[in-house]
Amino acid sequence: MKPNYTAQILICVLLVIATVGGASAQKLARPRLLIGENDPFTGLTILRARYANGMRPTDDIAGWSLSYLLTKDESFANRALDEMRRTHPPEKVGSRTYMDYVRWSLAFDWLYEYREFDSALKDRIANELLAAAERMFQDHALADPSLTMYHNYTVRFLTLASFALTAIQGHAATEPRAAARSVSHQQKHSEARSPASRSSPEPNRGAAGIRRCICRAPML
Repeated sequence: MKPNYTAQILICVLLVIATVGGASAQKLARPRLLIGENDPFTGLTILRARYANGMRPTDDIAGWSLSYLLTKDESFANRALDEMRRTHPPEKVGSRTYMDYVRWSLAFDWLYEYREFDSALKDRIANELLAAAERMFQDHALADPSLTMYHNYTVRFLTLASFALTAIQGHAATEPRAAARSVSHQQKHSEARSPASRSSPEPNRGAAGIRRCICRAPML
């Protein structure tokens, strides 16, 4: 029997959703997304051990940001910031661009405390991530959570919006708008998660890759 990866992906996304809107009144500890100091799977401690053994993050803004967290080599952080100043997230949101938004969300979160990450760039990226999440929730697949079919494409849509909202949580320039969207997002999809209100998705091609991407830091 094949494992139901789509259900596992959904669990990962819902865990991200559960963190949104929880503690915006206090200073949030970062990094917020996917990694922590002592997490047994993707904690900084174990990732540093893997790095010491020769494993390396991906060659993109998220990977460079993670390399900075692991090594404190500022050249990685500066490389990511240079790329983020030079480029923007995709204009379109959806299945083909959700992983781009995951990378931007991770880089925003993981570099947030870096001193060279200036407020103007933070504001620009936070507004871009928030706008993407808002556009994603206008999609017919997510507009009414009670009708949402939690299959591959819809989970990608939720991933995009959830990562974007969690990354920018607590950022002053976007907090009022983002907090309102986050609360609505959390409430609606929490209500829609009862067994009677969702389908039982079947395994599908590509789901294992999505699971690896969104449930683990971009290193392995």
